[in-house]
Amino acid sequence: MDERLTQYKPALTAYFEIHPGPEVDIQILLSRCPQFATLLIQNPTMCLPVLESAFAQGLSTTVSSPQQLQLTNVPPCLKKRVSALRSKEAVGLMGVEGTVVRIGMTRMLEKVRQFECAKCNTTWEVTSRPEEQNRMVVPVRIRPHYLRRDRACIFESDDVP
Repeated sequence: MDERLTQYKPALTAYFEIHPGPEVDIQILLSRCPQFATLLIQNPTMCLPVLESAFAQGLSTTVSSPQQLQLTNVPPCLKKRVSALRSKEAVGLMGVEGTVVRIGMTRMLEKVRQFECAKCNTTWEVTSRPEEQNRMVVPVRIRPHYLRRDRACIFESDDVP
């Protein structure tokens, strides 16, 4: 941690006394401590440890479990396209809005999917298998109720990625 940045620690501790919690509103921080907030936007890797230590110092008196900071109301990026950003502009802290379009193989975000039978309203969960590239066994066809003794639905399934 830089010794020059430790001068902002009392002001940051006072900020966390007024606004407790892991969410740090950059706009409010700009009004309470403008020099540090400007440095945080310009060079977040250097300033975040000071902010985290001030948060931990204020947190040690109230809660014992460690929490991670969440920065909100980050200044927006004014470029229309992300591809127009230059590497020297992307060093600071900025918010980028838009739709993420990904080409190629997607990650599996769903671990469990819940299904319900339309006839008997039985619900069950199907989990993905990480060892099989997160494939889920999804029910496709149902056998008629009269083929089972207990009259419950039985699904035949195929592997679906």
